[in-house]
Amino acid sequence: MSAAATAELIADGGEAAAGAEFFRSRPFLEAESATHTLRIESAGGELLAPLIVRPIGEGPELDAISPYGYPGLVEREGSRGHVPRSLPAVAPG
Repeated sequence: MSAAATAELIADGGEAAAGAEFFRSRPFLEAESATHTLRIESAGGELLAPLIVRPIGEGPELDAISPYGYPGLVEREGSRGHVPRSLPAVAPG
């Protein structure tokens, strides 16, 4: 059984997911025009990923992609090491 998790899209230019690695560095995220951070939270902690969010046409729909080089999800410092088990609760299948 999976633990419950919630996902949130934060309009912070990828700041919450920024780090020391090249594909997470602030200059790289700025060059790639990162606009948001995807934050997935569960009882085990948090996972973060930078995203580029863009409108689709003139409507309210949005599209989200990862920056070039896909830095992937990173566990926030202080998380308890059990977050990956929650991913099926956010994106089943």
